Amino acid sequence: MAQGTFGIGTSIYVERGPDILLLKRALGAAQGSWYIPGGAMELGETPEDCALRELQEETGLVPTGELRLIAVTPMFVYNKRALVVEYACACEQGTVELSHEHSEFQWLPAQTWRSTHLSDQQIAGVAERSTAMGDLSRAIRGGLDKYLRSVG
Repeated sequence: MAQGTFGIGTSIYVERGPDILLLKRALGAAQGSWYIPGGAMELGETPEDCALRELQEETGLVPTGELRLIAVTPMFVYNKRALVVEYACACEQGTVELSHEHSEFQWLPAQTWRSTHLSDQQIAGVAERSTAMGDLSRAIRGGLDKYLRSVG
C-alpha cells in the first residue's frame, strides 16, 4: 500500500433489544478478543455492501432495520492503515451462526462492553503487551463512544 493510502473496512453494531452482538476472535493477532462483526471491503463493494456481507458471513444474520452510519474511524489493523466505516442496525430475528473466524458470541449492553473490555485499565494492559493492539483498542473504543452517543 502506497504511503498516504488506506484500506477500507466496515464494522457493525448489531442491536437486539438493549444489547449488541459481540464475537470472540478465533484467529489472528486479536485471537480471544471480543469485537463487533466486520471486515475488509472487497473490490466493487460499497461500504454498505461490505457491512451486510460481513454480517451475514460472520453471523448468518440479516438486518431487520436500516443501516445507520455511526463513524468513520482511522485504525491500524493487521499492519495496515485503514478507515473503518462503522454502522449500526437492528437484527431482532434469527439465530447467530458463527463462521470459522469466531469461537463464541454474546449479547451484551454496549456500555458493559466498554467498561469490561475497553476501559482505560484494560487498554493499558493490552498496550503493555503490544503498542499496536493498544492503539487499535483505543480506536475501537473511540468508535464505540460515538455509537453510545448516537443511542443516547
